[in-house]
Amino acid sequence: MAKVKGIVTSIRELSSSNCIYWIILPGIGRTIRIRSPTRLGLMDAVELEIIDAEDDKTCDVESIGTVSQSEYVSARDSMLSSLGIHKPTIPDIGPAGNAMATALIEQIMDAASRIGRNIVSGAPISVHFHSDGDGSTGAIGLSRGFKAVAHKISSEHKAIKWDAVRGVAYTEESFYSDEMFFKSFLSVERPMAIMTDFGTTPESNASSGKLAGISDIIWIDHHPIDKGFERPPAYYINPWDHHGDSSLTAGFITCMLASSFGENLEEMMLVSLLSDHSSLAKADKDKEEIAAVLDAINIHNPDGLPTTPQYMESVLSDKTKFSYVLSESREQMSAAISIGLKKGRTLKSSKGFLIFVLDFEKIAKMRFNYIKMGKYTSELHSAIEKGQEPAVTVVYHKRYISARASHRVASTSILLDTVRKMSEDKEEVENGGGHNEAASMRLVGSDAEQVTKKFVSYLGGAF
Repeated sequence: MAKVKGIVTSIRELSSSNCIYWIILPGIGRTIRIRSPTRLGLMDAVELEIIDAEDDKTCDVESIGTVSQSEYVSARDSMLSSLGIHKPTIPDIGPAGNAMATALIEQIMDAASRIGRNIVSGAPISVHFHSDGDGSTGAIGLSRGFKAVAHKISSEHKAIKWDAVRGVAYTEESFYSDEMFFKSFLSVERPMAIMTDFGTTPESNASSGKLAGISDIIWIDHHPIDKGFERPPAYYINPWDHHGDSSLTAGFITCMLASSFGENLEEMMLVSLLSDHSSLAKADKDKEEIAAVLDAINIHNPDGLPTTPQYMESVLSDKTKFSYVLSESREQMSAAISIGLKKGRTLKSSKGFLIFVLDFEKIAKMRFNYIKMGKYTSELHSAIEKGQEPAVTVVYHKRYISARASHRVASTSILLDTVRKMSEDKEEVENGGGHNEAASMRLVGSDAEQVTKKFVSYLGGAF
């Protein structure tokens, strides 16, 4: 085969004598990832002979000079054009939902183009997603979107790190992990960090500010924006900025972004709505089962493997494992709900709704594998709501309080307003936040019962 010309756009040094190079080959519209005994530098113009289409082969490469920034940009933009980035596809989720989604399209297209620059050049991408069904649908969507791009440029983007996060903040630990990952690369484009389904709590401020100094950021969220949250310089995408609300989930929005690369992700969008108990969700047995399994494996991974999109996809495609996780998790949840309904206390708020209060210790001592307090609170609240009377469900345990509100109660924002008010007392509440319908607090001390009594009193009840 004749030699082709390319531009070195990213380098990962594994050792002093072992480097991986990403090379844009504008003449044939693809990217290649190789190893080379010849030491290369960023923006080197090179010639090489491609024996086959497989990546990570050791190749003889000849450096023939360097290219200018304008020459690189021209080659990069030509590659981006070949990706065919387009407006995301959106399933019908009703007039209000469709309007919210449509309002985000311009931002999503900008973010997709920015991600595309890292994919075609080999610059590193770090993805942090909330470790639940909603965050996971977004991560799966991104993974499928990246694969769609890989098919178009004949090279899989492997400069990526996946991080399933239990909490709802970007922490110092996450920042140091990103910093170490990014430092292992030299790249023409800046590193990129993507956050999906995180809260907008002040707890993220310090670390996200540091992150902005070393990478570009795409932050996708659907939580009401806390007044103490300091937005980093970022592609910040949130329906609350466009007169929307939390019913349009972060996973849905992230799948919209990923669908811009050509992958149909409507199923995952709808699974996200079901997982997050969105008012936009429509009953669908198959999708509800997918949502249940994604929630379950983010609580208890039966294989003990990292909860990456690749792992989650393997469970979804394995009928035996899928059925096992679904059966076990639903059986455990059913038993836990039954216990909770018997052991909890029903109070009447002076504000005209029920308050159901439960000490989660009564569930925790049963050692269910697939039961986590946050998801359990949502499922318990759904069971309580079947009585048709508006209610707030409050579950507490050690340093945590989790609460859910029926739509009629949530529309007054009393739940989130109360959490924010209590969070101002830093001697009692470490942090708190969420949606109008679902909120939580992490406490400074471990006496959740006493703080719950105060919380309930703000809601107009007493126990």
